[in-house]
Amino acid sequence: MSGYSTPTWRDWAITLGVVAAAVGAIVVLARRLGSAHPLVFLTGIAALLFALVSWHAARSAYRCPRCGAEFRLNAWQDFCSPNMVTSKYVCCPRCGKRSVMEVLTRSGHDGTNIS
Repeated sequence: MSGYSTPTWRDWAITLGVVAAAVGAIVVLARRLGSAHPLVFLTGIAALLFALVSWHAARSAYRCPRCGAEFRLNAWQDFCSPNMVTSKYVCCPRCGKRSVMEVLTRSGHDGTNIS
C-alpha cells in the first residue's frame, strides 16, 4: 500500500499540536463549565475525545510484522486498541494474528505526508 509511510518528525509535531489543543480545550471547558454545568462539561469532553480519535483513525494505518499487511482501523477499533505511542496492539485482518503493529501515516498524492 503505497499511500502510507513511517511518521516523520513533522507528523509527530502535528500530532502533539492537536493533542495540546485538545488538552487546552479541556482546561477551558473545565474553567468555564466544570462546576456549574457538569453534564455539559462531560459532553464537551466526550465530543473532544471522539474528534481526536476520529482524526487519528483517519490519518493512521498499521503494518503487521508477521505478514507485512498495511491496513487502517475505524475510529472504534482505534479507540479500543491498546496504544504504545509508536505502535498499537491489534489483530491483523490478513493473517488474523494479534501483534504490536507499527504506526504508519497516510501520505498525500505528491508523496508528502498529510495531516
